[in-house]
Order: sequence, then structure tokens, then C-alpha cells
Amino acid sequence: MGRMRVDILFYAYEPGLGAEMGGVGKHLGRARGFQRAGHTVRVFAPRFLDLREPQVEVVTYPTLSAPLLRPLSAYLMMVWAAWRRVRRAPPDLVYARTSRTVLPGLLARWSGARFVFEVNGDAFGEQGWRGGILRALTILSAERINCRLAHRIVAITPGLEAMVKRRYRVSPGKVCLISSGTDLELIRPLDPRACRQALGLAVEGVVVVFLGVLYHHQGVQTLLAAAPEILRQRPDTRLLIVGDGPARGTLEAQAEALGLRASVAFVGRVPYARVPLYLGAADCCVAPFTARRGETSPLKLFDYLAAGRPVVASAIPAIADLIKVPGAIVPVPPEDPHLL
Repeated sequence: MGRMRVDILFYAYEPGLGAEMGGVGKHLGRARGFQRAGHTVRVFAPRFLDLREPQVEVVTYPTLSAPLLRPLSAYLMMVWAAWRRVRRAPPDLVYARTSRTVLPGLLARWSGARFVFEVNGDAFGEQGWRGGILRALTILSAERINCRLAHRIVAITPGLEAMVKRRYRVSPGKVCLISSGTDLELIRPLDPRACRQALGLAVEGVVVVFLGVLYHHQGVQTLLAAAPEILRQRPDTRLLIVGDGPARGTLEAQAEALGLRASVAFVGRVPYARVPLYLGAADCCVAPFTARRGETSPLKLFDYLAAGRPVVASAIPAIADLIKVPGAIVPVPPEDPHLL
């Protein structure tokens, strides 16, 4: 393969997102991989993420702060920023993830670039028609058009691969399965005592860690509901919620109402380089997804497992293959605080 110019378009608008979490880090990792392979990479990302990536060119775009205008402004400004640079230096390949817009694919076609479309979730499968007819039709139409525009579709789970072929009637040769993973050079088993000392935590006692963006579907509300029973059995337990996101305020209010101030710490966003310390300090890591989490490939599970930590996770279809691996994950029914 010759040297390519690759444009990676990352759409985001939700308050509380940071450069270290979830799909943001995955996009940066992908960009670094392209760069190491000898290609020239540009990442287009919202300005509020404050990405600092010395190895890759990052082009930022602004978003409006008003709640209703924020998503629309992110769509339009992302493509505007890319279009301005595409005119001067057309890419050979445009890479974008699932979102309710067809603009990246149209931009790729207009510039003569190959378009690679990553299907990293099933928004319609999660919401169905419950979110309203207009919302559902928007999701279905955008994904159908993106699948038509794409030269290659990347599905991150077998379930998403099957969904794309079935729902959008995509030919099998157009879809490839590339599962998620983690950075094994960074995340590896560490000494728990040393990690706790580095973080200023008590060396003794039980530490339970959740890592991720704080959305409702992550199920942290179930973990908080389980906390009083956990503390009755092990009063020396400390719950660390590592990450930020739209649901943080609601979750903090829930913790306060349950009297968990002394036992639960909302750590907030942390640099990705420090994530191994929090995972290494844990006796157990949790992924208490809601039942409607939908088909996806949760990055946190790969981080947990790479750190060598015991994992308790909701038994949802999206992680069925991981649950089958002996000794990897203890599954529990979703949204059941007692069993969690």
C-alpha cells in the first residue's frame, strides 16, 4: 500500500467528554496507527475536547453551547472544517463512525476519496421507535445512505456485522469485522499496593472501579444502588467512578441521597496514561450496563482484562462472546442492584 493522506472525522458534542475516554481515545489510537504505517493523518475533532496529540495533526471545529443547537453545529462545523482543507489537500481516504449525518460520506465522494464507515453501535436497535418516528427514520436513513456511500464498512462486533448485512442489505464482501481492543503497552497488570500509594488511596480495604463516559446506559446508577448492600458486607469498600459525562450530576445526586459521600469518589476525567493506576488499584472492575445498552464493543472491558483485574459485567448480548471466555468476566443480570 502506498502512502496515503487520511482524514478521520470525529463527531462529538456531549458535555463532559474528554480526550482520554471511549471513542475519542480510539480515534487517536487509530490515527497514530496510520501515522506509524507511513501515512499522513488529519483528525477533525470538536474544540472543547482540547486534544493534544503531538504525533498527529488535529484540526478543531467550534460548537455552540446552546443544548438544541450544539449537535447541529457540531455536524456542520466538522464538515466545514474538513471541506476547507480538502479543497487545498484532498485526502485519499475519509474515515468516520456511526452518526446521524451523511456529510462525511458526501465529502469523501465529492473529493474523490475512499470512504470507510465504522459501525460501532446500533442506535436504532437500542431505541427502536420509542424515541419517535422522526428520530428513528433519521437514524435508519442516515445509516442506509452511509452504507451505500461507503467503499468499505468496518463492524466492531459480529452482531453489528450481521445487522448491517441484514438490515441494509449490504453485500458480505463490503463489510469487514475488526473487533475493539486496548493498548497492551500501556495497560498491563500492576502492583495494587504501589498503585494505591501513587493515587493517595488507603492500601488496605476493597477498591471497586468503574471506568467510562457517564451515560445512562453505562448503568452506574445500578452500581450506586448496590453500594449500601456492598458496604454493609464490607464497610471498608471504596467505589471509584473514573470518567465524566452528561449523567454525572444525576449520579452525584443519587450518591448524596444514599449517604455515600464517604465511600464513593467521582474522580472525573483522568489522563489516559494514568488509567492503568486506577485499574491496578482495583480489587474488582465493573461494567453494569443497562438492558438496553445495545450491540457494541465496550472498550472498558478490554482495559479491565488487560489490567488483569476481576470483572463483573451485565450479561447483555453485546458481550456474550467475552462472557464465554472461561474466567474472564462474572456476568450478572442488568439493572439488578442486589445481584450486582
